[in-house]
Amino acid sequence: MVTGVVAGKVLNLQHDAMLHLSLIALVLVLPTFFGDAVAGGWLWDTGNGLGFAAIAILLGLGLDHGRGRAYDRHRAFGWAAFSLASMHTVYFLIADPLVIEYLKLSAPVPMLAGLTALAALLGVVLTSGHGVRRALYPSGAFRKEHWWLSAIVAATAGWHVVGSGFYYDTWLGAGTFIALLIVLTIWPRTASEPIEASSATRTALKHSAGTTLLILVLFVVPRNLGVA
Repeated sequence: MVTGVVAGKVLNLQHDAMLHLSLIALVLVLPTFFGDAVAGGWLWDTGNGLGFAAIAILLGLGLDHGRGRAYDRHRAFGWAAFSLASMHTVYFLIADPLVIEYLKLSAPVPMLAGLTALAALLGVVLTSGHGVRRALYPSGAFRKEHWWLSAIVAATAGWHVVGSGFYYDTWLGAGTFIALLIVLTIWPRTASEPIEASSATRTALKHSAGTTLLILVLFVVPRNLGVA
């Protein structure tokens, strides 16, 4: 218990948030180079890079309690993850209209899992608002329900990424990704340090943009320049 609390404080998203998101991004991206998966091209890999950025931010939230004055930042990061996941979907619909087939009930299961993750993530951020929380959870059961819904997001997003087989085409790569999802979903959370509400959105946007840029540099560029 003591070890969990200490670890939670060391990996609290409030402290060096960009460092922790960068480490998560690195662990997400490196396994994609373990196997024989080839570059899908700048267009394709950039779209998937947006999806990886959404997952990195989502997993980063697993390190943060989001209570008290840190609530605004926590929720802003949630909206950032949802926005990136939505951009990942819309990007492909614009780039390749045939992707619409992946939005139908006849689509492969991993693609349906991705749609489920997107819908569940929207549910997570919508139900986290103070007014909605009080209306839906008058008995104070919000935290438990919020965790379970977040776990569903992580599980279905993981199914979408691994099941598609686009990048994690080895047991080592898939195992590393799944282990990261599990660890950060069950990681012991501690109370966040105070943060001014006025800077919450700015902080979330800054770190979300930085994480997205980092993933695009680590993931898209090496694959398409033949560096990796």
